[in-house]
Amino acid sequence: MALEQKLNLRLSQRLVMTPSLQQAIKLLQMSKLELEEVLTQEMVENPVLEEEQEEAAREAETAEASEAPETAKEDVAAPA
Repeated sequence: MALEQKLNLRLSQRLVMTPSLQQAIKLLQMSKLELEEVLTQEMVENPVLEEEQEEAAREAETAEASEAPETAKEDVAAPA
């Protein structure tokens, strides 16, 4: 009666195409015009989605940029 111990190790790797990965691949292949059409359609189908206005975003960036140099000037002037 021979007793025997064995140990086997198996390593495998799989690529899983999740729904978000499939969507990303599909969107990355689109032209700008096609992407705009898809986004417009999604906003029509889902009323919770809102389009961010580009002008509002630019104004916010401009306001932040103009505040930064003023703060730097105050810091430089304070030690003197």
